[in-house]
Parts: sequence; structure tokens; C-alpha cells
Amino acid sequence: MTINPTWQEAFRNDLRNNLSRISNGFEKQLYLGDLMEECIWYSCDMCLEYYRQGAFNGFLPDTIDNISYNVCTAMSSLVKAFGDSQRETVMSKVRELLRDSSTYEILQSQIDNYYRR
Repeated sequence: MTINPTWQEAFRNDLRNNLSRISNGFEKQLYLGDLMEECIWYSCDMCLEYYRQGAFNGFLPDTIDNISYNVCTAMSSLVKAFGDSQRETVMSKVRELLRDSSTYEILQSQIDNYYRR
């Protein structure tokens, strides 16, 4: 996986804002499962954005892993308890969700529902 400091900084800012939103301004306690769920949906959202806005319509072989790895690294910089085990779980789930491009519309709808809640 490729470390991308520019992505990590942007992801870190977005993740911080998202965590604040889902924790009601950090008043509600978040658990590792909450953090993994956030990383899964955010990674998928960033991957789909890349898919639609990239230089070509599609992914290079390592793009999904590179995006989700950098999302997880950004999360780890925010929450030290978010470690390798959580990263592997997130990356595996993101690969699974993005396996079939014919389901991307449905996936985007699920992502939108997650962020509206």
C-alpha cells in the first residue's frame, strides 16, 4: 500500500468531523465498532468518488487498498486504539463491498443513508 500524506490529512479532517457528528459533538461514547463502521463507509465513499472522478472510469489494481489503508491510518492518528486488527477488518470489508461494479449505485445509496442518520 502506498502512504499518501495529502490523502491522510484530508481524510483525518473529514473523519474528525464525521466522528463529531455521530457522537453528538463527542458527548456520546464511541466504540471500536463505530470507528470501523465509519472507516468502511468513508473508504467506500472515497473509492466511489475516485471511481467516478478519476482519470478513467475504474480502479487501478491497488486503488481500493490504498484508499482504505490511508483512511485507516488517518483514523489511527485520531484514535490510538484503532490498530492493525481493525484496519484489516475494514480493508477486507471495503474490498468485499466494492467487488462488483454493478452494485455501486446501491452501495452509494447505503453510504448516503449512513451519513443522513
